[in-house]
Amino acid sequence: MIDNKNLYLVFENKEEESYNYQILPNTVIDVFGVRNTDTIAGIVKIRKNDYYGSFTLKFAPKDDSSNYIIRLLDANDVVLKEYGFPFETDDLKFDKLKPGNYKFKAIKDWNKNGKWDAGDYYQKLQPEPVSIYPNEISIRSNWELVETWEA
Repeated sequence: MIDNKNLYLVFENKEEESYNYQILPNTVIDVFGVRNTDTIAGIVKIRKNDYYGSFTLKFAPKDDSSNYIIRLLDANDVVLKEYGFPFETDDLKFDKLKPGNYKFKAIKDWNKNGKWDAGDYYQKLQPEPVSIYPNEISIRSNWELVETWEA
C-alpha cells in the first residue's frame, strides 16, 4: 500500500518470524517523479507481542472549552502518534510500544485547525500554548501503564 509519503508492506505475519522483501528497480516513484534505480531489499523481523508494552493516558484538561492535540514522543522528540480533538474516548491508548522512555505534549489548538501554530508577530498572534507532561514515561515489555494528566 502506498500513499504520497510512505510505502507500507502489508502481509500476514507470525510472531518470531523473519520476512525478506525485495523492491525491484523502477517500482517506486517518489513525490518528485524519481524512480528507484536499484533493488531495495531488507528483512522484517516480527517480535513476540509480549515484547511490547502499552500506555493509557487519561487526559483531563483544566480548560474544557479548548481543543487539544496530544502527541506521543520518543526519547529523541520524534512524534510517534498523535490524537486530535475531539477524542473518541477520554482514555487515549498507545499500544505496541517498544520498551524505553517516552514523553507527551499537549497543544492547545485555539483555531481548531489540527496543528500547532507558531503565531505571527505582525498580526500580534501568540503561538498556541504547549504543555509537556512533567514525567518521562518508562515502558517495559509486557507491561501496561495508566497515567492521568490534568493539563
